[in-house]
Amino acid sequence: MIRKILRLVLCFALILPLAGCWNYKDTDELSIVVGVAVDFDEKYNRYVLTHEVADLSGASDESGISSRIVVTDGQTLFEAVRNAKRKEEDKLFFGSPEVLIISQKFATDYGISEVIEWFIRDAECRETITVAISQEETASVILHSAKEDKGIMALRLNDIIREDNKFTSTTIQAQLFQIYNDINSPKRAAVLPAIHRANEGTMEVSEANGLAILKGDKLVGFLGPHEARYFLMVESMVEGGIMSLSVGDTVTDDLSIEILEDKGKKSFSYENGQFTFHIKIDAKIAISENQAYLDLTDKKVIEEIEEKAAEKIKQNVSNVMYALQQEFRTDALGFCDLVYKKDNKLWKQVADQWDEIFPKAQFDVETKTKILSTAFTR
Repeated sequence: MIRKILRLVLCFALILPLAGCWNYKDTDELSIVVGVAVDFDEKYNRYVLTHEVADLSGASDESGISSRIVVTDGQTLFEAVRNAKRKEEDKLFFGSPEVLIISQKFATDYGISEVIEWFIRDAECRETITVAISQEETASVILHSAKEDKGIMALRLNDIIREDNKFTSTTIQAQLFQIYNDINSPKRAAVLPAIHRANEGTMEVSEANGLAILKGDKLVGFLGPHEARYFLMVESMVEGGIMSLSVGDTVTDDLSIEILEDKGKKSFSYENGQFTFHIKIDAKIAISENQAYLDLTDKKVIEEIEEKAAEKIKQNVSNVMYALQQEFRTDALGFCDLVYKKDNKLWKQVADQWDEIFPKAQFDVETKTKILSTAFTR
């Protein structure tokens, strides 16, 4: 009988831990972090972390959820996180951050490997956090909202970046796991969204502002929104956005071309020790604004517009390639992956010299556009 009782007690002891999450906490015991900015204090050699925390107190259907800022520091990232408990009643919870913003200066001087490694190692953090580079003096300022502005900045920034390719196609969404893979790749460069502060009336707001280009894990430069669009076209990542053309004598461009779809294709050839990179872009476009009052029922006019649009794309893609080769000296478009996959034997021969080979390679760009709509009404 005693043995049966002991068995029953033991069964209950084994079942109880399975009845729920072992480390479950109510939301009122946690400070939910929705955004993080990483800076570095060189005077004291300490990480400075700015946490945007969801403020659930007083939230309602009318007012929504607002946020507050918690700033901590430490000799390591983890220490900086834990030091928040010295000023916060509740422990910071890192299961829901939407964005991770890294200081431009820190990314340039020290690289981002340590930051990416800690966040991807931490058990609470999701691997899909959007990572971006601040173009301001600090990363912290990006997470600050104007006093008149209610809501959560991290959520707003994540939505702006995530949906950009459908509307402006001037930046890219880079998630934590992707950046980890890219900076640990032997040759391919990581590309992240760039964010700065812009004036909006009497307020300053955080705004997506093109692409940050890394070499290894260090920032080497930026592509502005205009250049970023043509970088993304090579990568077939454009699903929207406006390209303007000038066909008349107006002060500004007088045609607005909407990019409906693009297909970019990369290849390479290797002859007599010389690489040539080939880029082909096939874009489907629509005419959305016609300030030149062109006759869009005229087939010849349509063909001329298609030629002008194709030439503009070609010129701008060439400018991007020049910047990558001569200014950044970084294979951000991943031609090294093509060589590796298509001709592994050749790759083994050139891998160690790729940083010297890439800037000296030739390239040619071929573009074609097709107008699918003129928005013409009778």
